[in-house]
Amino acid sequence: MSDTQVAPNDTATQRLLEALDGCKEALAWLEAHRRGLAIFARALGNGRKALQNLRAMSAAEWDHLFELVCDDGLDEALQQKHPDVLELFEAVKGDDEALARLQRKRPSYARFAATVREFHEKYLVATPDESGRDCIPSSAAADVGCLIGEMHLRKHDYHKAIEAFTRAIENQPTADAYEGRARAYRALAALDEHKALELIQP
Repeated sequence: MSDTQVAPNDTATQRLLEALDGCKEALAWLEAHRRGLAIFARALGNGRKALQNLRAMSAAEWDHLFELVCDDGLDEALQQKHPDVLELFEAVKGDDEALARLQRKRPSYARFAATVREFHEKYLVATPDESGRDCIPSSAAADVGCLIGEMHLRKHDYHKAIEAFTRAIENQPTADAYEGRARAYRALAALDEHKALELIQP
C-alpha cells in the first residue's frame, strides 16, 4: 500500500498511485473499475503497443483520464514519487518547459503527452456542451500540434504533418507552426516532383 496521501473518497486516484508504485492489486482494481486509468498506467512503461491501446479507449475512459490530468490535488503526490508523470501532466496542460524537459529526458513521455492532447481536442469537439471542462489551453494544443507535426515529418508522413501543423495554427498561430507546415508542404512537393520525373523518364 502506498503511503502517498490522497483524498480517501478518490479511490481511483489512490489505486492509480499505487499502480504507479508497482502494486498489481491496484492495477487489477483499475482494470475492473477504471479501465482507462489502467491503460494509462500500463502505457507509461510499454511504449508503442500501449499507445495503440490508449488510442482505442472509449469516450468514458478518456473522460476519466482527463479528470485525472486536470486534478491539481495530485501534484504533491506525483512530485514526491513520480515527477516524470507530473511533468507529463504539465506538458499536456500547456507547460512548454515541461514538454521540453520531457523531450530531452523522456521522449516517450513527450509522445505520450502529444497523444493525450490530440485526443483531448477530439473529445472537446465531440462534446461541445461540456467545453467548459477544458483544462488544457489552446496554447498547449498549438505546442503539442507542433510536436505531432514534427513527429510526422520525421516519419515522412507529410499529409499528417500538414494536418497537425494546421491544427496548431488554428489553436494559436505561431512562427514555428507556420514554418513546420511550410517544411511539410516543401517535402511533399519534392516527393511529388520526384514521382513525376519517374513517370516521365523511360
